[in-house]
Amino acid sequence: MAEVCSACHGSDFTGGPIPGAEPGSPEATNITILTQSQWTSENFASFMRTGLTHYGKQVDNEYMPWERFRNLTDDEIAALWLFLSTLTPITGG
Repeated sequence: MAEVCSACHGSDFTGGPIPGAEPGSPEATNITILTQSQWTSENFASFMRTGLTHYGKQVDNEYMPWERFRNLTDDEIAALWLFLSTLTPITGG
């Protein structure tokens, strides 16, 4: 399931410029560090359904298509979170 995430977040999930995005577009977030930060499985699930981060930022659906993912089942979102928690956090770069 997380393969779709790699389209924007990269094959190593560290983010950066989104392939094919217009110049000046925001870069994809490094999601290898989510489980090492203040994100929890609960606020990740909420984000995937609403596009609203736990720190109050509404993410633009044009760049992070959360509206496509909001109908994932609870099990599917939990599986994504579990996968992300297995990634080695990569910082910098």
